[in-house]
Amino acid sequence: MLVRMRARIPKVLLVIAGEGPSIGHVKRLTRALGLEANVLFVGYLDRRKALLDCYRAADAFVFASGTETQGLVLLKAPAVGLPVVSTAVMGSHDNLAPQRGALVVPDDKAAFADATVRVLQDRALRTRLSNEAPAYAPEAQPEVAL
Repeated sequence: MLVRMRARIPKVLLVIAGEGPSIGHVKRLTRALGLEANVLFVGYLDRRKALLDCYRAADAFVFASGTETQGLVLLKAPAVGLPVVSTAVMGSHDNLAPQRGALVVPDDKAAFADATVRVLQDRALRTRLSNEAPAYAPEAQPEVAL
């Protein structure tokens, strides 16, 4: 996905916050594909300050997990006005079904990359999604607290 995005947006930067069982594999893959200049691994971030700052500095929140069952970040990112691009799998599909503040695409790498590029390049779309996102997050899950 990132290789496809970089072909269209050469200076794209993917910030990966957190760590999980696949982080070693993702770092090795990043090196093998020559994407070091386009990926920044920041590790775990404090949820009350650093993670919110990370969200606020971003143009979009991308989520393609095929194993995440809750996807609470899919409600926290929009709560600060961050548009979401996600694949329609498991909890992601349920959390983002109305597609307000988000683009939800089939579980397809090309469609996911295309939707992400579209959000990054189309300022009007990004603005619309950013404006919709904070209103939708508490509606989808009222107890979501930053």
